[in-house]
Amino acid sequence: MYSADGLTAKHLAWRRNKLSDFDGDYGQKCKGFSQEYPFTDEEAFLNSITDTFITVEPVQRARKSKVESESTLLIGVDPARGGQDKSAIMRRKGRLAYKGETFQGLDTMQLVGKLKMNIEKERPHKMFIDCIGLGAGVVDRLQEMGYECVIGVNVARTANNPDQFLNLRAELWSEMRDWLNQDMPVQIPDDPELQKELCGLGYDYNSSGRLVIESKKDARKRGMNSPDKADSLMLTFAYGQHAGTSSYQPKIISEHAAGRLI
Repeated sequence: MYSADGLTAKHLAWRRNKLSDFDGDYGQKCKGFSQEYPFTDEEAFLNSITDTFITVEPVQRARKSKVESESTLLIGVDPARGGQDKSAIMRRKGRLAYKGETFQGLDTMQLVGKLKMNIEKERPHKMFIDCIGLGAGVVDRLQEMGYECVIGVNVARTANNPDQFLNLRAELWSEMRDWLNQDMPVQIPDDPELQKELCGLGYDYNSSGRLVIESKKDARKRGMNSPDKADSLMLTFAYGQHAGTSSYQPKIISEHAAGRLI
């Protein structure tokens, strides 16, 4: 990846030796090395939290990969909740995530108008919208307009696998991490801000052994911006890594579509 910039086999051997100085599993060792000996601009500003849920390596690999996909189009939308947060939109076709967008200062109807144009132009199979807060009105209006593809996702609700995850948000972040870590290459936008968001959240396990992903509120307390782009990508996994056919029919559908209550 970096041979054109002067990286050599000797450099890699030195890095391999230095990894042994860091605690944790391989991913945590790599993150510690990147913080101590940054090689890129992005690594120089890695989050200081020790145990982030998604490590840097698969994200950097996905930024450099080139993937073509004929899978159905899924769009994730994370509406802004005010303040410094931004409304974020991300597209994904199977192993290819692309064309992330952010908008600040849009009210409910302005965001509805933007998403309406996206639906008419791009004809996604599903558009998943976080329906907590502002998103509820966006979902209601788009469904009232007759768009079958629009699905409201309450990430605070019970997970589909409640024994393993605290809530749906933790489950979808886990699904996204599995997607990034799979053997087949995946591609995401070559965007350092997206990388920072994906690799910025910590995690824990509660007394019942269920996965808990660090909240946006707690992340902001330690100076991290709201992970709006990362959450919009996360929402594209609401029906798993793949979601049916590419048929486009502007009708209202049941919340029980695809066998999963959103």
